[in-house]
Amino acid sequence: MSNPSARVLVAVAVLGTAALLGRLVTPAHAEAPAAPATLRDPANDVRAGDVDLRRISVSKRDDALVVRFTVRGPITNNVSYTASVKAGAGSWALVARRSGTIDSFLLYNLSTGMTTPISGVIAGRSATVRAPIDSLGGPTNATLGRVQAYFRAEPVGGRGGDADRAAATGPTVFFCLTDRQPRPKWGPCIWPGQVR
Repeated sequence: MSNPSARVLVAVAVLGTAALLGRLVTPAHAEAPAAPATLRDPANDVRAGDVDLRRISVSKRDDALVVRFTVRGPITNNVSYTASVKAGAGSWALVARRSGTIDSFLLYNLSTGMTTPISGVIAGRSATVRAPIDSLGGPTNATLGRVQAYFRAEPVGGRGGDADRAAATGPTVFFCLTDRQPRPKWGPCIWPGQVR
């Protein structure tokens, strides 16, 4: 290619393509979402399979606090799952509920008394609830790194039977939501990817 103008045009085209690819490709060092931190609960605490908690996982994903409840049997009807969460001066309850075959998901700010509808899903043996971190009214995605939590599953809507609780008695259970290296000196907690 002997034409100087043609060489300039080719160089510009190559640089433009490289710049476009640089915007489209995610950098290799971009931080991936951390795996959930998971607490196990003994089986057969209560008779009803959809109230008997087996595992609860807590994670931070897409700027939301995510709690997933897994129970021993398929989730039927008139049952509620609550995660009571505390971080710093704030405390919240994240609730997934199926009543009269209608599913609902709510965030209760226990400090202010405000209630906010949030997203979630109930399917099979699990109920998942997602609370946007900016709806917590305090922490941000960057500052929410460790939470204290306990959990409850219970029959509602006139359904009889016992409730099941996890981490409600005994030592306080903390969940670390970010697995930085070196790890912050946050004290004891279940780290992302751990099952305890």
